[in-house]
Amino acid sequence: DLETGHTGAPARAHALFDNRRIREFPVLLRGEAGNRGDMVPRRFLEVLGCEDRPKYSKKSSGRLQLAQAIADPTNPLTARVLVNRVWQQHFGEGFVATPDDLGNMSSIPTHPKLLDYLAAEFVENGWSIKALHRQILLSATYQQSSDANENYAEIDPNNHLLWRANLRRLDIEEVHDSMLAMAGMLDTSEIGGKPVHIGSAEFAERRAVYTWIDRQNPAELFTQFDFPSPDIASGRRYETIVPQQSLFLMNSPLVIETARALVQTPGFEQAKNNRQRVQELYLQIFQRPPTEREFELCAQYLRSIPRGAALEMPKPTRMSQAMSKGAKRQVAQAKRMQMSGGRARGQLEPAAAAFPNRDPINGWTKLAHALFQTNEAMFVN
Repeated sequence: DLETGHTGAPARAHALFDNRRIREFPVLLRGEAGNRGDMVPRRFLEVLGCEDRPKYSKKSSGRLQLAQAIADPTNPLTARVLVNRVWQQHFGEGFVATPDDLGNMSSIPTHPKLLDYLAAEFVENGWSIKALHRQILLSATYQQSSDANENYAEIDPNNHLLWRANLRRLDIEEVHDSMLAMAGMLDTSEIGGKPVHIGSAEFAERRAVYTWIDRQNPAELFTQFDFPSPDIASGRRYETIVPQQSLFLMNSPLVIETARALVQTPGFEQAKNNRQRVQELYLQIFQRPPTEREFELCAQYLRSIPRGAALEMPKPTRMSQAMSKGAKRQVAQAKRMQMSGGRARGQLEPAAAAFPNRDPINGWTKLAHALFQTNEAMFVN
């Protein structure tokens, strides 16, 4: 806890070093520690490589040689596995549907020649993942629309031939970072540092990649959005649709306060009329201007809310003041957990320490909050 949470703790990083105690190990017959077989000299796995690979030196554990064999340009498996996972990240499904298994038991690649081509290019480009991303994103295949085509859908209903873009829901980390970026709240200047607890105020500023994960008790927010178990390796996240996801977007103070911050940005406050304000919201959230029909719906919605077109905040009510008592308890618990680096006795609200007050929101904030919850904001289209 001291090394993780104290402000004076030095920076830490995972590192791999050679084992000082070098020795041979026997085969454990039937996996039983007490039933030992012949000693086996250290070398690369024969099932994954050629039989003529030399045995490792007696002066080293073989870790370096193993890493060199895995990343050897003549080893086609490593490049294919990584290319398949990057492709899966952008298209929702890889060339091989089982990213953890590209062996005899896996499914057949949908585009074997393209997989081989990208793997060869990946190695020739110095194993540059950034170059691989650029190559995929600049392709005509990635830049296709997700619009349906009845003729193509009849031939290839599952879109294995990639005749359109697949709709893909944002992961929870992407939802978190996208909302903060829309409202100008995301801190992109600070790189690295100590982990951020989900209940702390920093959770409403820092990228989700810095979130502290408790393997035994992962945050409820992450598990509701299909965050994989930290205890096991997982090459792919499986999407589910459950009511808790919508309830989080509807009720979480993190989402509501982010919507409030969005209508307090200089671009929105400097807008001269309602049309410009609606356009500013659409540009920030959807990266496009609203259609005439969408503007009419937004204007109708604002007119239906008392004082909906006003920019000033309504006065706090007794209900909001009563709600803030529960918020203060969450804030206190979040601060205790942040100071001790320990576990929460239950699930904390995301960024509870940042939002102790639950003031009423005006009509423009409600509109921004509603737009946050649309499929266009939550899906890659």
